[in-house]
Amino acid sequence: MKKNKRYHLITIYRGYNVSLTCCAHSYKEAAEKFDTTIHFVRNYAGCVDMDRDEENFEEVRAHIDSGYIIFEYGRKDLYGKEMPYPDLKKIIEHYVSIKYKI
Repeated sequence: MKKNKRYHLITIYRGYNVSLTCCAHSYKEAAEKFDTTIHFVRNYAGCVDMDRDEENFEEVRAHIDSGYIIFEYGRKDLYGKEMPYPDLKKIIEHYVSIKYKI
């Protein structure tokens, strides 16, 4: 039985450094989950073996550690809070539309 590994990738979404995390068996599976290429994941993602007692999750999780959402809009509850990536994208889109009056 193949053990899952935890892959970490930092990307930029709408001007925010977003830290992404997923569990996968291979670079190929991680690339599919991150919606990027295998080459990009091999060169820019960190990979660590998971312990047996660590939680194995299917979705891509994400968190932000800085930006105007946290400091200007007072959303300190988002600082370092890991959540599903689509949910974080919606939050970022909401505050970007407020800031730039889109």
